[in-house]
Amino acid sequence: MREQTELRGGLAVRRGLVAASAAVAVLLPPGSPAAARPAVTWTKAWAEHQLRLYFDATTVACLPLGSATRTSGSSSFKEFVCGLVLADGTRVTIHLKPKTRTGWTTVNIKRLPPSPDQKQGGGGNGRGGGNGNGAGGPPPGQDTAHGQGKGKDG
Repeated sequence: MREQTELRGGLAVRRGLVAASAAVAVLLPPGSPAAARPAVTWTKAWAEHQLRLYFDATTVACLPLGSATRTSGSSSFKEFVCGLVLADGTRVTIHLKPKTRTGWTTVNIKRLPPSPDQKQGGGGNGRGGGNGNGAGGPPPGQDTAHGQGKGKDG
């Protein structure tokens, strides 16, 4: 009698395992990407580096979307929105999702012409400077780079 109970218990466990494996096989078919590999994530710095290389951009700034995952001490993400400025001044906004270590899927990309400042030759670094006459020197009455002031009368 005891042997029959143990036999039934063993069969029940086997049935349970078979049912669980069948459920996994149905939910994740062998060809599905989820079964093949885990999702690829990038750090913010890596995303910026990849875009700088690909677009030959002078400026790149990325904002990660979604929650971070911790891989080897760094926060990495599955999605980014980045702003780029190309060498000719063209501005690009790109929404991307990493797919491999160096490849991504572009969700959205938008190209804008150079900013008005760059079209007029202002380009600049945002610090102002210049004396208003287009010469690019220090403002009137200020010290030059050599410490020689122009004095009150310039």
